[in-house]
Amino acid sequence: MASTHSTDLRERLFQVALGHVRRQGYAHASISEITLEAQVAKGTFFNYFPTKYHLLSEVLHRWIEQSMADVDAGFAGTEAVLAFSRSLASRLSGDRKVGEAVVIHLSEVPGVQVSDLGGAVRAEDRMRDWIEARLTEALPVAVPLVEVRPPLLAFVLTCVFRGTLDEWVRGRQEARALDLAVADRMSYVLRASGLPATQ
Repeated sequence: MASTHSTDLRERLFQVALGHVRRQGYAHASISEITLEAQVAKGTFFNYFPTKYHLLSEVLHRWIEQSMADVDAGFAGTEAVLAFSRSLASRLSGDRKVGEAVVIHLSEVPGVQVSDLGGAVRAEDRMRDWIEARLTEALPVAVPLVEVRPPLLAFVLTCVFRGTLDEWVRGRQEARALDLAVADRMSYVLRASGLPATQ
């Protein structure tokens, strides 16, 4: 019973904190105000989220997992990579204040426990590993013009995604611009590698 209560409390703190970030921005989201609204002691927040960066880590982890789930059933190979990238970009741009906070603080976001991987995993590593697996699926049915190394290409695609996010935040572009830029750039890299990249 305590485990269910603990999970419920963690989720309540997460939702209250997320609401504060959406309303006030990450920098102005106060732990004191969050715990006051959640009606818990300030130390309770730190039991579940040792820093505010851990809150962003949880947001990003959930969005990555949801985006993977969105595409796992209906896509494979490079189609899955593109669908995942657009889905994650849509989540980041659709919740602008939270998405910008995640992008701005991405290098400070710690890893989260991922049960099927064991141990804490950083969001970019999780994303890169998933992309690498989809690229490995694509190779048997593709005829690339050059040798394709899935780990290296997954790293490049993850960097392209991250660079596009950074540019979107700095340029204060509209939400739809992120989806389109991510799709165009990821497709370009895949096609340049000789892999199919239909959007």
